[in-house]
Amino acid sequence: MAHADAQLPTFIITTLKDIGGMVTPLSLIYIGIMLRNFGIKNISFGRDNIIVLLGRFIVAPAIMLLIIAIGAHFGVNMVPMFKHTLVVQAATPAFAVLPILADQYHGDVKFATDIVVSTSTLFIIVVPILMWLITTF
Repeated sequence: MAHADAQLPTFIITTLKDIGGMVTPLSLIYIGIMLRNFGIKNISFGRDNIIVLLGRFIVAPAIMLLIIAIGAHFGVNMVPMFKHTLVVQAATPAFAVLPILADQYHGDVKFATDIVVSTSTLFIIVVPILMWLITTF
């Protein structure tokens, strides 16, 4: 006999929610530690970093615009605000936990930290440009 409506006790649910809520702040603390170790002045913009930035800020929003256009062609109508939100979300910065994952799987932690910091910093500049482009065209 299966009990599909069985639930965990409230204290377990609350504890798990609290732990889940700590993931992003802890990963940002970890990024800060990595930046301190590597030095913020040592962030490099090599070929790989530029490719990631182009992919994140140009290719991903362009693909999202293409998907929206294809959907509109097939009759999927969206409110303009929703379209704008999807395009901006396509250009969001890299996940804050990326350096942690890189460290966990023996990847390039410095590269991952550079990507998170550069995409987070440049996102402040990219959003107004994206919004201007979306509303203009």
